[in-house]
This record gives sequence, C-alpha cells and structure tokens, in this order.
Amino acid sequence: MADIFDIEHQGIQELNKLEWLLTNEIQLCSQRLLKICVAGGIVADEIDEEFLIPNTRAIEITKDSKLYTFSFLNFVSYAITEEMFAQNSDEEVSEGGWVGIYSKSFFLDFVRKSTWATTKFPGELFHYQICTLDHKIDVVTSNHPDFTNF
Repeated sequence: MADIFDIEHQGIQELNKLEWLLTNEIQLCSQRLLKICVAGGIVADEIDEEFLIPNTRAIEITKDSKLYTFSFLNFVSYAITEEMFAQNSDEEVSEGGWVGIYSKSFFLDFVRKSTWATTKFPGELFHYQICTLDHKIDVVTSNHPDFTNF
C-alpha cells in the first residue's frame, strides 16, 4: 500500500539511514506518472577481480535488497543526473538524506523560470531529490508523491 510522502515517515527515515542506496528503476509510466524505485545496496561476497581497484567488492541490488518506490503523479519537471557529474551547493536548502525535499534550489528556480507553472496552477511547487550511488533524481511537482516500501 502506498503512503503519502512525509520526510518523517518511518519508511523514509529507514531509507535515509541506509549505508548504500542504488537506483533500481526509473519509469515514465504515462505522460503524467513517473515512478522511481530505489533499493538498499548490499556489498557482494566476492571480490570483483575485473574492477580497476584491487580487492574491491561491488555494491549491488540482490533478492535481499529492500525496495522503495516513489510515484509522482502530475509532476511538472524531472531531471536525472549521473552521480559523478552531480554537485551540491551551500546556497540550496533541504531536509532529509538520501531522499530530501528542497525549500530552495537551483532546479526549483529553473523550473519556476522556464515553465508557466504557478501557485495558482498547478499549485505550490515542491522539489524532491532522491540521491543514490549512481544518480541524482530531481522532481518538481505540486503533488506529494506516493511512497511504498517493501
């Protein structure tokens, strides 16, 4: 069962305490529904001999990984940034951890300036960010996402 997103939600608190978080799936289900599934990463038992750094173990999604899904209905804009190109700024204001909500951000400013979305329609805009070891996913919407953890 999906819950309405709340930074204090027990599942969000659990997710934000994870040591590793990976992107499992990003799916544009329709013109108006974006689903993002992330998973707790698990360190592999075997050393990855093919990796460039000796004695390295992969962090991966396994059958034991806990999954978390966010469903954004009627989003205004979203962006996916490859983690190695992502950067943070002291000028932005957020609360949370792996999953956070921004009250001030460059992406939120960009969406306000580059779209005709206003507080009248579709309403107050919220900037959610989901950071994983492989992506930074930003979503601006006037609706709080549904959240499912299993």
